[in-house]
Amino acid sequence: MTSQQHWVNTPSDIRLFVETWGNENNTPIILVHGYPDSHTVWEPVAKLLANDFYVIAYDVRGAGKSSLPKHISEYHMDYLAQDLAAVADAIIPN
Repeated sequence: MTSQQHWVNTPSDIRLFVETWGNENNTPIILVHGYPDSHTVWEPVAKLLANDFYVIAYDVRGAGKSSLPKHISEYHMDYLAQDLAAVADAIIPN
């Protein structure tokens, strides 16, 4: 199954790389990796889920193709939660 690539800008000026699989009309599921990985760790799982779900995986700030924060304090959980919300808002169809 082929994927689509997207870019999402967050409220804190971080640019996140996002990849999606499946039909956007299916139930969305967002896969979030840990450090020091990137969204690519989810590719085998995403391909298996893509027949039933709209699978979304992204590179968290400072990882993969996503941009780096300017300060270490910008890795705080509040920022990571805002990033997840930004991806959901930008990628999941209304």
